Amino acid sequence: MYRETIHVVADVDYAPYSYLGDDGSPTGHDVELISEIANNMRVNLDLRLTTWDDAINAVKTGQADVVMGADVIADDSGAGMLMTIPLTSDTMTVFGKESIESVGELYGKKIAVIESNGAKALLKSYMLDPYCTAYATYTEVFESVESGENDYAVSNYSVGLQILKTLQVSDIKSTGIVIMQNYFCFGVREDEPELLDRINTELVSLSDGGEISRLQEKWVGSSTNVQSLPDFFREHAGLVWLYIAGVIALLTAFLTITIISAKKNEKMLRRQAETDPLTGLANRAFAEKLIGSILQSESEAAKRALLILDIDNFKRVNDTLGHQQGDSILKSIADVLRKSFREADVVGRLGGDEFFVLMQGVQGKTNVETKAKEICGAVVKVCSANGSECRVSTSIGIALSPEHGNNFTQLYAHADAALYHVKSNGRNGYMIYSDEYAAQNAAENLLLDMD
Repeated sequence: MYRETIHVVADVDYAPYSYLGDDGSPTGHDVELISEIANNMRVNLDLRLTTWDDAINAVKTGQADVVMGADVIADDSGAGMLMTIPLTSDTMTVFGKESIESVGELYGKKIAVIESNGAKALLKSYMLDPYCTAYATYTEVFESVESGENDYAVSNYSVGLQILKTLQVSDIKSTGIVIMQNYFCFGVREDEPELLDRINTELVSLSDGGEISRLQEKWVGSSTNVQSLPDFFREHAGLVWLYIAGVIALLTAFLTITIISAKKNEKMLRRQAETDPLTGLANRAFAEKLIGSILQSESEAAKRALLILDIDNFKRVNDTLGHQQGDSILKSIADVLRKSFREADVVGRLGGDEFFVLMQGVQGKTNVETKAKEICGAVVKVCSANGSECRVSTSIGIALSPEHGNNFTQLYAHADAALYHVKSNGRNGYMIYSDEYAAQNAAENLLLDMD
């Protein structure tokens, strides 16, 4: 057993992604994936399957940390959550007993959808919401079409096929009408950005290792019953040679598009895994990794400085002005840092109201102190630029390399000690680490322990 537990919820009726197996235990693509992520993160997994509506509400109200099966596209269900990088994609399509050729033919028809789903919001934009009836589970959605209560069901393609197979229904089929392309992800509680970073890091690692592709093939590929080329040739031998040239041309075009799409998707996955979702700066996990690599490298710009910035009394901003204004101020501070440092420097967000910067090619202490003073002045001006009457400032702790350490752990500990000294002496300033401050901090901590 591990010390930490993450509480995860998912849709109980969402095969092949999450559902109850024959033995009554949770199973599916997402269940297998989150189990591996929890194992790699060395945390306990508390997994509960429920209706989709209850699942997303559990995350929004703080009863769960993660919901599986969320949609990357922001809609009502995604509000109040942080979204991980995409995991899989699936087409949202229309199922029914009668074929149709366009979305327009749905007007006046009775449409079954699932509650709190992106498709419901999209159908509203088509002005089809008056014809929609929402259900708690996908099984209920398809049962309503089978009984004649509704004319059509809107569902993810793989999910719809799995439900119809389970219900042993043969007269309902996909019409081929695509409502949208879904990109599935995990939704994380809004107040747990560090958990989001950790999960994203694991997802990129599993993607690089081919594990996500394996799960896609195992669960989604098998459920869609995609016909293989050998089967196609056997069933349509009379037509194959007639259209062989066209098939080759189409396959060539398809492969080209697939390769380009895969490269774009991989680039997007990496960018999202490395970026803090609020500020756009490097997130803690990626910044630490990058700084560690830089410190291990040998270069002419061997003198470096690690700055840790803490926004003074920021809790007061959130309490008096609200979290939305607080987030706006954090974004503005991130812009200040982005503009104040060079491209070679590493600027990241530790989390909450803390940031850190690795300056490269430092000429000396004066160079670092000048930059720290500049940042302190710029942060003070942030609130007025945001049209707010509040006042914020920043405290900065600084450690130099190689003088105070040659790896991230050493530099961080020394910069943090210097930051503590600044905070203890009135805030709104900066300090470069020295052994004198460290001894003073240790003595103060000892007195606190004795009290």
